[in-house]
Amino acid sequence: MTGSTSLTVAAPNTIADVVAKLSSVPTGERAREAARFRLADTAFAMLVGIRTEQGGRSARLAQDVYGRRTLAGTAFRLTAACRMTEIDDVDLLSCVTPGSVVVPTVLAVLARVEQASSTLTLGDALDVIVRGYEISVGLGEAMRGPQRLRQGVWPSLAAGAVTAAVVTTLLLDGSDAQQRAAALLAAQQSVQVNPGGNAREALLAGAVVTGMAAAFAVRHSMSVAGRGSDGVLANLLDAHVEIGAEPRILRPCVKSFCSARQAMTAVAGVRQLIDEQNLAATDIDRIDVDVPAEYAAMLDKPSVATRRESLSSAQYQLALAVADPDGLLDVDRRALRDSTSALMSRVHVHASEALSRRYPEQWPARVRITARGATFETVMDDVPGERALSVESITEKFRLFSRSSHELSAQAEQLWRSSYQATCLDHLIELVALTDGEQLARLSPRRSTAS
Repeated sequence: MTGSTSLTVAAPNTIADVVAKLSSVPTGERAREAARFRLADTAFAMLVGIRTEQGGRSARLAQDVYGRRTLAGTAFRLTAACRMTEIDDVDLLSCVTPGSVVVPTVLAVLARVEQASSTLTLGDALDVIVRGYEISVGLGEAMRGPQRLRQGVWPSLAAGAVTAAVVTTLLLDGSDAQQRAAALLAAQQSVQVNPGGNAREALLAGAVVTGMAAAFAVRHSMSVAGRGSDGVLANLLDAHVEIGAEPRILRPCVKSFCSARQAMTAVAGVRQLIDEQNLAATDIDRIDVDVPAEYAAMLDKPSVATRRESLSSAQYQLALAVADPDGLLDVDRRALRDSTSALMSRVHVHASEALSRRYPEQWPARVRITARGATFETVMDDVPGERALSVESITEKFRLFSRSSHELSAQAEQLWRSSYQATCLDHLIELVALTDGEQLARLSPRRSTAS
């Protein structure tokens, strides 16, 4: 991105204007390079997710409702598989997970819509990814995502349909008027809740399908107009959006282990202290963790019964970090690990107003470990390496998550060639074929033989 312009977007009721400006940002080689990294990182999350029990359920749901190789079915399956992993990227300032919406939309349209795959170049597709990140993250900023999350709104879900609508329109070379119309139609159907349970990712996947449908509806001359056409989503957009020299695609954090991001800084702090002090699980009498008050209650889960709860429990995640570090790489979590039980009762979470003052620009944690008659303390502002977009950082992530599976390791190498090292649009389409093959291999025999 070149230049250093800024703008102020007034709200509410300005969805069309916000989207038009965010989607028109210029791109350049630096942003396209970042798009290649985001593509690889997100596609890897899809591949990991589709191999899990929950990913398989989402794939079967997509097949039952939409069919196996339809546009909607592909987008639904890829989105749900990616987001459930908790290893997709996340932007702190907006509290959205942009890759889980943008990349599945791009890949599904390229793989299933001949018009897009026959007219676009690889550079065009990378530019759309850049602009998709701009829209997703920008909408999250405009709704003050971290604050909305505390109020019961999931920012990624609230912005998901509009993001998918505009990304689809861009891929189909739609006009500015069509982008605005698709955004408004999708905004009418925005979901503004923060659901729990294992249907959470299916709701986000459904929002992506809704946004794509809005883009195609506009191409068939359908639109909304008149008072209230911005939908209730517009009422959330009450913050300024600035567009400047740095593309938003550079900002999101890369996750190096499976966790809700709110817990990750504390995990990093515990890891640092046990390494520095050479502590074993049996040495530890107590772990105290201070985090911003905005999400202390979310992390304070002294007992967990489900995979989803384990991901956001500071007690469970910190116990893994001390007693069973490989558990942090276990995305599937079909069974919760007994190795955590003794330590979880020793972990105590505290809300810190002092740390709240640094939120959401940072999601910090203060960690104190009492062990061997002494207390060791550290304050972490971020997770080491999470801002690095490099060949080394992404391929090391692939290696860590693939090291227990030769099959996944081989697939990760193929994925890298078809994403970061892609030289043509066909390589991106191969990413969908790769996850299609994984899906079919893991569907039940009854489903496979009947289809």
